[in-house]
Amino acid sequence: QEEKDNEVKREFETASESDLKGIFENSYGKENSKKKKTGSYKDHEHYLTYVSSEHYKEKGLGLESTFERQAASAVLDFTGDDQEISRKLKNASHWDRKKKKFVHTDNNERAKKMKTESGVWIPKSYKSDVYKKWQEKNKVRYQDDSDNEESEMGKQKGLKSHMKNKQKKKKKKKKK
Repeated sequence: QEEKDNEVKREFETASESDLKGIFENSYGKENSKKKKTGSYKDHEHYLTYVSSEHYKEKGLGLESTFERQAASAVLDFTGDDQEISRKLKNASHWDRKKKKFVHTDNNERAKKMKTESGVWIPKSYKSDVYKKWQEKNKVRYQDDSDNEESEMGKQKGLKSHMKNKQKKKKKKKKK
């Protein structure tokens, strides 16, 4: 068997290029002819295609392509007039450095905070009525210069405070 294999190898080695070309052309040529015969079922004279033969040429030469129409109709709105956009902006989240995470914020932060005498914003929950309670307890009121005038004889009530006292007395009498 080894001798037969060696003989076949020698024949292939000694074969010329023209012999090899002839062998390959004959084998491939037969297959191609069979495919052409089975694939040629349409009659080019009477066959109607789905798309016209010049459809793609016309599409390429078109004045307004679909991309250009879409680009022309696209609008970028910076104003945010829609209610949805404004609601999203109101409920936007921001990074809280103390909590080290994103926190949702409302635009009503000023409603939840108050400004102190020093100019610092603090939460309204810290507000206490200590000063008002002290005023009521000690019956201290701010005095206007126009209401109370001092003379040589001492303190005299102004017209405003005199009228207020009269009204208070009338209310007390009506309650009784």
